Amino acid sequence: MGYDFTPESTARYLGSLGYLAVVGSVIGFGAYFLLVGRIGASQGVCHAVVPAGGAIAFDDIRRV
Repeated sequence: MGYDFTPESTARYLGSLGYLAVVGSVIGFGAYFLLVGRIGASQGVCHAVVPAGGAIAFDDIRRV
């Protein structure tokens, strides 16, 4: 598409990337497994599928 992705090497960029990697992946994954352990897998899956389905349903981005 003509775009060149070059990651920055600034402290702000790397700190933000590290934060997203730790909070979004490690803590989020652990929190989801804690949720599944408490309410069960059959209801735990709804907490992952329903928001994703809603985002797709109400998405305003035009697809190419």
